[in-house]
Amino acid sequence: MTVGLVLTAFAFAIAGRRLWWLNRLAMSGQPAPERIAAARENVGRDVATEATEVLGQRKLLKWTVPGVAHALTFWGFTVLLLTIIESYGALFSRRFAIPGIGHWAFIGFIEDLFAVAVLAGLITFAVIRLRSDPHREGRGSRFFGSHTGAAWLVLGMILLVIVTLLLYRGAQINTGVFPYAHGAFASQIVGHWMAPLGSGVNSVLEVVFLLGQVAVVLVFLAFLVYSKHLHIFLAPVNVLFSRRPNALGPLEPMRSNGKVLDFEEADPDTDVFGLGKIEDFTWKGLLDMATCTECGRCQSQCPAWATGKPLSPKQVILDLRDHAFAKAPYLLASSDEEREKLPDAVKAEAGRPLVGSAEVHGVIDPDVLWSCTNCGACVEECPVDIEHIDHIDGMRRHQVLIESAFPVEAARMLKNLENKGDPWGMGAARRAEWMTELDFEVPVVDGKIDPDVEYLFWVGCAGALEDRARKTTKAIASLLHTAGVKFAVLGPAETCTGDPARRIGNEFLFSMLAQQNIETLNEAAPKTIVASCPHCFKHHRERVPAARRELRGDSPHPAAGPAGGRGKAQARRAGGGEADLSRPVLPGPAQQGVHAAARDPGGGARRAGHRDAPVQGTRLLLRRWRRADVDGRAHRQADQHRAHRGGPGAVPGHDLHCLPVLPGDARRRGQREEELRRGEGDPRGRRRGPAAGPVGEPGGEPGRRRRH
Repeated sequence: MTVGLVLTAFAFAIAGRRLWWLNRLAMSGQPAPERIAAARENVGRDVATEATEVLGQRKLLKWTVPGVAHALTFWGFTVLLLTIIESYGALFSRRFAIPGIGHWAFIGFIEDLFAVAVLAGLITFAVIRLRSDPHREGRGSRFFGSHTGAAWLVLGMILLVIVTLLLYRGAQINTGVFPYAHGAFASQIVGHWMAPLGSGVNSVLEVVFLLGQVAVVLVFLAFLVYSKHLHIFLAPVNVLFSRRPNALGPLEPMRSNGKVLDFEEADPDTDVFGLGKIEDFTWKGLLDMATCTECGRCQSQCPAWATGKPLSPKQVILDLRDHAFAKAPYLLASSDEEREKLPDAVKAEAGRPLVGSAEVHGVIDPDVLWSCTNCGACVEECPVDIEHIDHIDGMRRHQVLIESAFPVEAARMLKNLENKGDPWGMGAARRAEWMTELDFEVPVVDGKIDPDVEYLFWVGCAGALEDRARKTTKAIASLLHTAGVKFAVLGPAETCTGDPARRIGNEFLFSMLAQQNIETLNEAAPKTIVASCPHCFKHHRERVPAARRELRGDSPHPAAGPAGGRGKAQARRAGGGEADLSRPVLPGPAQQGVHAAARDPGGGARRAGHRDAPVQGTRLLLRRWRRADVDGRAHRQADQHRAHRGGPGAVPGHDLHCLPVLPGDARRRGQREEELRRGEGDPRGRRRGPAAGPVGEPGGEPGRRRRH
């Protein structure tokens, strides 16, 4: 008993000191009063979330095998808390039983059942880690960059917890002090194996393995608070304060000291503009870093990582976490004098730029920061609700607004948005050109919209200005016209929603464009907005209604559905054959779980011989703008190849940012392979004509190809 109590006091002192230190570090960040307010105002919702995501393991079970293994381990340890109570009780009395239920055969059965389930989970984890060994698989392993040694140590300690548990319970059976006469089948099997040793030896083994059980549990506890398995304690808290209904909604407004930043009054010398230092993160951001499980699910689904770019969402969080922990003594010091006494290594860590190249010892490399597509796959996959995009875009905001450090490709795009209202600098006058190619008149709103007009068709920049995207715009307009739907467009009065500016980090420019759009829409006062571009759709549904609550934004697909049902319009492909319906690029409907409607406008596509590309949900992701020196053509080539493997004759898509990129190169790839089958093509994949560069890049006219 004395040994057990001394070990307990020592372990709790170590764990408590570490948790106190972690709490101080988290509180050194910026306040986040909106998170606390949201939790207080939505108690029922948060209870349901904890029940489904923490107890129900909902997000983990998206991956069946590892999800089931984790669920068995989680639920196993939850149930096995009863055995820990019994172990501590046995330190005081060999015949201890939990009051009330301590002799129920059902309890003994459940305890042994989950002990065996935990063993099954451990075996599954071991097999998964051996099959995905990062030393052998390299970047192909989701554990690449994780602390695999600590993970194996934890698996070993969990194994010791179960083994010592079954051994001391088996010895108790043989000495006649086991509280369960029936039901504990695994303990009875172990007891049967130990029976030949005799009661005297079993009495000794009972004490040895009982103390071993207590010691392993306590060492495990002390180790957890210093390892990635700290998520056992922090995950429920992180889930509680995560953004709801999910973190894939609009970006959070910029805040300084917990208050929304007012650009007209903000002072860069005193206010926080984005994330320029680790202490600029809120306590929720620091909590995200400490909660990371290093499971690598985010990394495995990141399109940037999958195509060879330097960005790993997991590694971003780990690098920030390691930097925060290393800089913690500096942050927690009470005075400048105390900081001066810190070791040189700590002061050097405190002087590191948050974003910077290896030459300046930056924590996050700029190439990593600008490789993010903002697709949301990392946030969607994370089982503990870490908000990677908020942190990445927060660092981008600081780089753009304060440091003026961003890719040269983005500079022209931002200038064009500010001066011309579109990424290519083509101007408002050309937004109406696509209407001249139709055989019917499209009403253009001038002032307040006509009361008889049912829909305002928001065309978007690409839909109005990019050659191939215009075809989609004209097709949608023709569909609405044929179906007898009354609609109108803004024409030259329309301007960019500012989404590309916001995603790259220029929140000031986004605010300016958004306010301009709000004023235009307030004057027009439409009943419903239809937007074919998912980016515009998301903007109007989530950001504009924040200022105009009476406005309702809709995807064009639900709007077109009833029209198709009237029998007035059908989806057809000229020349027959099979066509491939591409998924929406994110952010857009797919971020809100809208996939099916977007793939079948009007409900007639499948009857016309269309089918889905062989990718699922959030997997088909393309960039709106890119860095040529980092990306090359790897990203586009990977998605084109995945789409082409399905063998479609055509690849139509409704996302007007995908259209300028995907179909042309997919078609050329198909033509090359057809030439090879006929023996006419170059097997090395060289083109017989001039090489074609990327199309539709911001900074030049869309649809024009550049040489590189």
